[in-house]
Amino acid sequence: MKFFKSNKCLTILFLIVTMSMNSQNNTIPSKYSRTNSNNKLYLSLGLNSSSFQDVKYSSVRYSGIGGLFNIGYSSENDKRFWETALTVNLNLEAANTHSNGSSVVVHPILFFKYLKPIKENLKVGARIDMLDFYLRKITGLGNNGNYILNGHNLYGSIQYNYQLNSNWNLIGEFDLGLLSFKNESISFAFSAPQTALDAGEFNYQDGAISNPFGYKYFKLRHIANNLNLKTAFLFQYKKRISVGYFWSMDRFSTVKNYPTTKGLHNLVFRYNILNK
Repeated sequence: MKFFKSNKCLTILFLIVTMSMNSQNNTIPSKYSRTNSNNKLYLSLGLNSSSFQDVKYSSVRYSGIGGLFNIGYSSENDKRFWETALTVNLNLEAANTHSNGSSVVVHPILFFKYLKPIKENLKVGARIDMLDFYLRKITGLGNNGNYILNGHNLYGSIQYNYQLNSNWNLIGEFDLGLLSFKNESISFAFSAPQTALDAGEFNYQDGAISNPFGYKYFKLRHIANNLNLKTAFLFQYKKRISVGYFWSMDRFSTVKNYPTTKGLHNLVFRYNILNK
């Protein structure tokens, strides 16, 4: 009898210890435990308003309206956030000073962003534009009607998340351009890159003159001579639907005191195809 009583007490003690250990494992996460992730595949459509001025070529400013298409994927957990997306802006612009010379603008951007949390709701990191290709075609200008600005950009990035209520969440982002490696297709009133003319290397047999993807005449710019800014405010409703406002500006001078400036305002509707 004593033997059975002893075994019964040991069994009860074993069950108590096991339940206690399970309770501790449920309340205190192990550093080796798997971190939950939130993965999103999204599609965005929107309307935009654009402007462009290249003073070294003409003081005329162009502006107009257009549309936006965007598809991207993001992944987030307690330790990091990353996102990659393709955005394509299409615009029809007209000169502000005369009725001739309308332009068509095609502007695709492919980027990757990586952020780390530094405090609750706040993340910092970097964004890289792997492709930033800006093409505009102005009617009536013949050989000088095409303008191409192509390059890659590195930004310092900040993201802030604020839960407005049980249904709405605000995501704010700010990107400041640190470095850019880019090339313009035209120079000071001439249809060739300014860097090629400054180097005294221009000739009609040089294929790199007209190749927007050749790096021979690309120029490295930095925050002191290239103001490149992006902001975004995205209001997310529950898990699937978001509406937002995006703004960007790029201003630099290939020729001193003759800046090129382009800006863009976007109103965006986003739908999360995947959110888990």
